[in-house]
Amino acid sequence: MPTTRLTQSGAIELPADLRQRLGLLEGDEVVLEERDGGLFLRPVIEKWTQEEIAGYLLNNAITKESYDEACEEVRQMGFDPANVLGTDGPEVRETLPTNAEFTARMDALAQRTLARKSA
Repeated sequence: MPTTRLTQSGAIELPADLRQRLGLLEGDEVVLEERDGGLFLRPVIEKWTQEEIAGYLLNNAITKESYDEACEEVRQMGFDPANVLGTDGPEVRETLPTNAEFTARMDALAQRTLARKSA
């Protein structure tokens, strides 16, 4: 069984093979519980509600078309996209570019970036 040392600040270093098996990365949160005279450490597993997932889908749409797709997914989840908490409502769609506009903007940005690098 691998061992580790406690630092002066109370930190411990988890062996790399253990971090890999648990899928832990730098900055991940863990829960530390006292159990039977010892410590039990486990990764924090985020659990989102269905409405939080619906809000995530709507808030992360970047084009009109992706917003429409998100709305359809949200409807299939049983929610009205216009009433999902934490979103700006369907009027946000009008502020988004179309797929073609988004692609044109990204192409222009890539061209400017290349031009700066070659200058």
